Amino acid sequence: ANVPFGLVQVGPTSIPQTWDWCSGYHASDSTVIGFSHTHLSGTGIGDLFDITVMPVVGEVTYARGEENDPASGLWSYADRTREITKPGYYSVPLVRYGITAELTATERVGLHRYTFPASDAAAVVFDLENGGCWDKATDTGFRFSDDSTRIAGWRCSTGWAKNQEVYFVAEFSKPAKGISYLQPGEIDDSKMPRIAARYARVDFDTAEGEQVLVKVALSPVSIEGAKANLAAELPGWDFDATAAAADKAWNDELSKVKIETEDETSKRIFYTALYHTMVAPSLFCDVNGDYRGADGKVHENPGRDTYTTFSLWDTYRAAMPLMTVLHPERMPDIIQTMLHIADEQGRLPVWHLWGNETDCMVGNPGIVAVADAIVKGIGGFDREKAFETIRKTAMNPDRGNGLRMEYGYIPCEMFNEAVAYDMEYALADGAAARAAETLGKAEDAKYFEERSHSYRNYFDPQTGFMRGRDSKKGWRTPFNAFASTHRADDYCEGNAWQYTWLAPHDVAGLVGCFGSRARMLEKLDSLFTVSSVVEGGETSPDISGLIGQYAHGNEPSHHILYLYTMLGQPWETADKVREVLTTLYHAAPDGLSGNEDVGQMSAWYVLSSLGMYEAEPAGGRYWFGSPLFDRVEITVPGGTFTIVAENNSAANKYIQRVWLNGQPYTKPWIGHADVMKGGELRFEMGAEEKVWYCPDEPEAYADQRPAEEQRLFKSEAVEGEIARVCGLLTNERLRWMFANCFPNTLDTTVHYGEDEAGNPDTYVYTGDIPAMWLRDSGAQVWPYVQLCKEDPALQKMIAGVIRRQFKLINIDPYANAFNVGPTGDGEDVGYPGNDQSPWVFERKWEIDSHCYPLRLAHHYWKTTGDTSVFDGEWISAMRNIVKTLKEQQMKEGPGDYIFLRTTDRQLDTRCHVGRGNPVKPVGLIVSAFRPSDDATTFGFLVPSNFMAVTSLRKAAEILTAVNGERELAAECTALADEVAGALQQYAVVEHPEFGKIYAFEVDGFGSTQLMDDANVPSLLAMPYLGDVERTDPIYENTRRFVWSTENPYFWRGAAGEGIGGPHIGVEMIWPMSIMMRAFTSEDDAEIRDCIVALMTTDAGTGFMHESFSRHDAANFTRPWFAWQNTLFGELILKLVNENKVDLLNSID
Repeated sequence: ANVPFGLVQVGPTSIPQTWDWCSGYHASDSTVIGFSHTHLSGTGIGDLFDITVMPVVGEVTYARGEENDPASGLWSYADRTREITKPGYYSVPLVRYGITAELTATERVGLHRYTFPASDAAAVVFDLENGGCWDKATDTGFRFSDDSTRIAGWRCSTGWAKNQEVYFVAEFSKPAKGISYLQPGEIDDSKMPRIAARYARVDFDTAEGEQVLVKVALSPVSIEGAKANLAAELPGWDFDATAAAADKAWNDELSKVKIETEDETSKRIFYTALYHTMVAPSLFCDVNGDYRGADGKVHENPGRDTYTTFSLWDTYRAAMPLMTVLHPERMPDIIQTMLHIADEQGRLPVWHLWGNETDCMVGNPGIVAVADAIVKGIGGFDREKAFETIRKTAMNPDRGNGLRMEYGYIPCEMFNEAVAYDMEYALADGAAARAAETLGKAEDAKYFEERSHSYRNYFDPQTGFMRGRDSKKGWRTPFNAFASTHRADDYCEGNAWQYTWLAPHDVAGLVGCFGSRARMLEKLDSLFTVSSVVEGGETSPDISGLIGQYAHGNEPSHHILYLYTMLGQPWETADKVREVLTTLYHAAPDGLSGNEDVGQMSAWYVLSSLGMYEAEPAGGRYWFGSPLFDRVEITVPGGTFTIVAENNSAANKYIQRVWLNGQPYTKPWIGHADVMKGGELRFEMGAEEKVWYCPDEPEAYADQRPAEEQRLFKSEAVEGEIARVCGLLTNERLRWMFANCFPNTLDTTVHYGEDEAGNPDTYVYTGDIPAMWLRDSGAQVWPYVQLCKEDPALQKMIAGVIRRQFKLINIDPYANAFNVGPTGDGEDVGYPGNDQSPWVFERKWEIDSHCYPLRLAHHYWKTTGDTSVFDGEWISAMRNIVKTLKEQQMKEGPGDYIFLRTTDRQLDTRCHVGRGNPVKPVGLIVSAFRPSDDATTFGFLVPSNFMAVTSLRKAAEILTAVNGERELAAECTALADEVAGALQQYAVVEHPEFGKIYAFEVDGFGSTQLMDDANVPSLLAMPYLGDVERTDPIYENTRRFVWSTENPYFWRGAAGEGIGGPHIGVEMIWPMSIMMRAFTSEDDAEIRDCIVALMTTDAGTGFMHESFSRHDAANFTRPWFAWQNTLFGELILKLVNENKVDLLNSID
């Protein structure tokens, strides 16, 4: 019996038999040696059982005793058929003595009520000798008193907690007729003030059915503290009122979560689990606030409650996060307790018990708990001090961390359980990085984020497992992923199968270890299907609750099921979470698949049954799984947070759609802050396995364009086209997005003027960057060319773009972006070796910077017939273009062009002192940078070389037909032919799955880069640009490859799927790739899917963005990116003009 988080847990203790008796009580055992006041909740190691009280009748032997000898000790059989158990009340008859024992408690006091038979030899025995498991008493005794209604004493012991001190004061409801103090086998009747004894017998005369009550108050500080605790918490003798108060305390806490379900068994399991989460952390201070510190000293009231029983390696995963939701009022004191422990022992706790650091288990779990509180914005403690304590703990060299800081990982021959220690340290570093980010500590965040990747050293790509590594980086040999040697191998209570996944803080990095998301998912799938046999002579008994090698019975596996949602397969999470909830938890004494571990096993059930779980340490969010109950109401500081699961059943276990506070919700997780402010989270459940996603619809489709007077350029033809298209579309959202996006370049980026000679001169921003990219500007105005004949002003504006582009190429043919004039603005001004003109904003050599102007000029000429733009500036530009392209064939050596930049992004500069990796001069053209503005790895960028071929042919056509420059035209044609031939020889590779495909980059020596980037020119976009035929068999193979997980920059998640690139980073999808898929598709269903994806990933803004997170479209980059906006408009206009209006209108 206890109250929530109380210091006292008074209950029966049995004669211990095996490890399974760690908590003192076992359902299979009917022996009772007494009622102890301290117990642990389902730990893997036993301790405590302090101040054991046993009612007896007659003469007894003062010892624990053996079950095969009833007279060998104090023990009695209990009549378990009449046992009554409640959280705050316990009752059982003791068969040997004919006594009924009843127990209840306050926070620091246990209250006993014993109903005795008639006897002149009734007694209550205080046992200070026997403790839990290997706990041994070192100093015990009683304080003599003439008061026959009171006894006081102490018990000091050593065991798991090396130096434990417990003080007590007991009072009786009637005077004793005598008190004897005993050592085993002898009686001490002395009247010394301090009596060194292990037992005390308090005798009474009792009538039949007479009840004797005993109050026992504990203190970790002193007898005086125990006396004060007793006076404050239980001055009277009303047992029933005390039990009712305990019952109310539990109901108040348990009622913080109210569930609705017709499944009574699940309800019983849930509230039992919830109860288990509220046993610890337990109070560890007196009513006046005094406590015993980790330094062994008594500390005066620090102005808050102090706690103990921190099983942090277990509980940081679910139990502590659940505390932040259900008990936020306790969290400041709990965190301050941890910080004071760190002050007293030099680092945050690992497994703290009654003032003692047991150092049980691995890693720095205290960091995770404190960081989680910081990230979640929990107040009531000094956050700066908390982070300093995190940093100090993270840099402490003890427990293998010094080796980690020396080698970058923990060598397996130097330290036991090296892999487990390092992976837990890495995970804690990830939490520290999140806390640093929250507090604005950028350098700390960067340091700990980088150090959190240390676990990657253990990944063996040959076996696909985390594997021990020695100080010379050799692998642990022999290696068996199924093997386990309990607490004596590279893992801790697990094997390679379980530990390979212990990087929830760095799932992207884990994907990188496997090489692709698909490979990681394949391996993850196998975790649940391989044999459940654990091999070895002394395997860990903690590897339990097995599904394949997934071990739910031990904590390192607890996050694994949620990795599927993180990897874009939420249906797999739902499947497996439901399986665990319904098959590995039961309403029975053996209802758990492993140790309770002070509430962690139950906390997993509680959170997962609610439909959410904090899979990332200190992530500040809860990932969705599969809610078990139809309705849940959680009391939070903001009121009530309600979770509704509509259409929920055993078959309908998959999330179909989600709403938060009545609005469609786009994320596969919910933030802690959203939970705590209250509201309603509503799931629509179904039987369909799907990546669910619901767009965040705006309340009204308000015009997102600038006010008419603020638009930079107005075109009657464009406005007319918007009206025409919107008149054909029936989908209100699609009309709105088209009207926002199609004119965005004209509205916001076009600056039209005339040069000194009166010729049109147009400067075009790329969007939110006030510079003109040759590539972007050529793409941005491209869709308007088709409307030029209807709008002379529009034609002049585009002619001005073409003229400006040729002028800029002549200023610097190697530059990709330019200022509006010779302003000297730009990122690299003055950098040695860049030799940058003041006109140049950025001097990254990209082939497509020449190709887009040529593509635009040719399209303009073919559409309008206007040749005025092809003057002397054009001829000079063409000579510079041909000269530059030939230089970059590298036939005469590396040339003069270099690019260097001080940057924290690897691909934002070039290696080899700005010259890039070597290439073999095979006729292809080097592009120092990709259209994403990232440096190439192998200089021959294949899609850009294809674009160069078609662009040169278009230029030759103009030079011949307009200018009569046959020699220069022939030079263009020859160069195009040479590059085309080299592409067929060097750009085609054999892929093991897709057959012949085009590589993304090559170097002529045989090295190839197999990937695609979203930015155009890309492999996917080549038919859109006219560079290859859509029916080209090699392209068709390439297209399948780039839109698959074999492309390392293809992502699929809750928000959608598509291609990204290294420019923004992993897991970020570029809408441009989805548009290119539609542009190059011949399948109406595929095109429709692309349009739906674009409509549902705008985060409710009505515009395209540079990129969005595969899991959360609301997490996007660049709210203003004119190229992608206009490209979306171009796509919709193309589909309308191809008579696919019905296709577009089929989207509801």
